[in-house]
Amino acid sequence: MANSLNQKRVANLTKKEKPKYEASPQSARIFNREAKLLQYTERVDEWVKTGTTIPINVAIDPTFTCNHRCPGCHGLMGQDNTVMDTDRLLLLLDELKSIGVQGVMLAGAGEPTMHPDFARVLLHCGNINLDAAYYTNGELLTEQIIDATLDSCSWIRVSLDASNEQMHNSVHRAGLFSFEKVTDNMKALSTQRQKKSSKTTLGAGFLVNTETALGIYDAAKLTKDLGFDYLRVRPFFGYNNKPMCDVSDIPGIVKQLDLAKSIESDSFTVDFPEQRMSWVETGNPDIQYHKCYIHHFSTHIGADLNVYLCCHTIGWQKYALGNLNENTFEEIWYSQKRRDVYESIDYRDCATPCSMAQFNNQLEKFKSPVIHPNFI
Repeated sequence: MANSLNQKRVANLTKKEKPKYEASPQSARIFNREAKLLQYTERVDEWVKTGTTIPINVAIDPTFTCNHRCPGCHGLMGQDNTVMDTDRLLLLLDELKSIGVQGVMLAGAGEPTMHPDFARVLLHCGNINLDAAYYTNGELLTEQIIDATLDSCSWIRVSLDASNEQMHNSVHRAGLFSFEKVTDNMKALSTQRQKKSSKTTLGAGFLVNTETALGIYDAAKLTKDLGFDYLRVRPFFGYNNKPMCDVSDIPGIVKQLDLAKSIESDSFTVDFPEQRMSWVETGNPDIQYHKCYIHHFSTHIGADLNVYLCCHTIGWQKYALGNLNENTFEEIWYSQKRRDVYESIDYRDCATPCSMAQFNNQLEKFKSPVIHPNFI
């Protein structure tokens, strides 16, 4: 039967040419987002049954201050220079660890490395075995912060967003020689990681707008040459939720991505969320959900000690769930106020496309009725 006509027919129909390039083996390891919630099926089950669960991860702004002035930034961009008190931040990390939060992302509305005790904060996360990570523009990474990062963090992502100094100045509106400082610090991170045999994943981000669209390949090559593990490329959306590139940019972007993908290896990969480019092309986000379910698994704490629904709602009092000067995180999380705020979400306020849409689509399936569950 091995050479049956049917098997030959199927083999012929499914015959494919060798792909132009193959994704590196570590692509799935780094960016398999769909599998993340499946690591916490007990929390998903608790949420389905009770309507909530303790978050898996919490983003925290150590400070709202930032040294860059990126056009279209969704952070507070210097409008608020609040810095969280170090001792208060360390106590907050202890509380989050004690109630079952698994990881903290120390960034959001400001540049985290501007916190005066940032290295100490990172080391505290390591000391209490709380998974830590952060985004940074990369300019202010000191030797002390680099060592603490490599000792205590699962990953760090540098918002590179450029392939040369001119592009970086346009995108970040930073000071003179900022691009050189950033790339020098990236090199220092990878060099020190090798010396310390650290397992911290090093990544760079690249937001695509019309100005940067043709810099993807050069940025990928630079990131690889600096010893980083990946470049994550995403279309950039402004305050009005409209892409800062358009359909006419897509052919150039696709060509650049093909070139960037061609230099992937076992130690370097280029990632690009296709659903975001689909939104650029069609104007229709991939929304298959009716509520923001992911909020139950991931939330945000501002430097003002307000707990917010998400990073997009920082500074909006109507989306503040409570303040940590008045209640513990756990008290806020199980409060009536949080339920009221959650139920009052006006989806016209949401970022579209939301970076969490993928998880909401996934969670919608858990909420939907299932017929014949015993037949896969």
